[in-house]
Amino acid sequence: MKSTLELVENVERRKWYKNQYIWIIIAITLLVLIIIILTTIFLLKNKLEKNNPIHIHYTRVNTKVYSGGYELYQLNVLPQRNPAQQYKLFGDFLRVSLFNKSNYEQFLPSCPIIFALSSVDHPEEWRAMLFGTMKYPSPNMPYPYICFLSVLRDHRQYRLGSILLNRFINEMFKSTTPPVTHIQLHTNWENCRAQKLYNRCGFQCNQFTANGYSKPFEPQYKFGHMIRMELDMHNIRNRSEVCLSSDAVQISPQDMTNYETLCQQNIPNGTNRTCSKF
Repeated sequence: MKSTLELVENVERRKWYKNQYIWIIIAITLLVLIIIILTTIFLLKNKLEKNNPIHIHYTRVNTKVYSGGYELYQLNVLPQRNPAQQYKLFGDFLRVSLFNKSNYEQFLPSCPIIFALSSVDHPEEWRAMLFGTMKYPSPNMPYPYICFLSVLRDHRQYRLGSILLNRFINEMFKSTTPPVTHIQLHTNWENCRAQKLYNRCGFQCNQFTANGYSKPFEPQYKFGHMIRMELDMHNIRNRSEVCLSSDAVQISPQDMTNYETLCQQNIPNGTNRTCSKF
């Protein structure tokens, strides 16, 4: 028969093994829980990325609610793992609003200053958007540049383009090293609606480029003729009302003549002016 000491040792050994089993079970359970939690986080993150492939940070520009029920936001694209997807939603918006199948995504990374007018309390529901930059990567455009401005067709009666241009222009006044002196943009020679809007903001044509737009350009235009328009910031008399009031910008007759002369250069013979002066 086993001695009392051996019996005690066996009991203690069984208790030790039992405790070890318990700790092993606890460790395995914790490991499984950690795996479940990490898997859940991964799946939720992938779901969020699928629903919002271009991680965007929205900053409310002001507390104003504009006529028609719009709020103004500045958008910042946050870094993410797949850069090719970052600008897809922006490109989709431009294709819908501009009735154009162009690959806008190739240009948008060069235009990081983004403003949008969205439905109240729904910043992701863009109704109008402006994309711009302090310096477009081209030696022919040394000034801040407006890459794209577009408003959805059903929202074009509320002067949303004027609001976005006003915001961008005032944003340029914040730059002091060096101060911004001009802002440039391009538009189609036949796009009278856009030219009227830009003229109201103080932009004037100073360059014509025949067939400057490659196909596919907007289907409502017969040609792809391009004009460059420029705003001289020194002509602005009222920053808060620029694009919103006709008195906010004043251009001298001499400057108007100079702009007209520059705009008429390089226009091929027989090319009629599509848009009247506004």
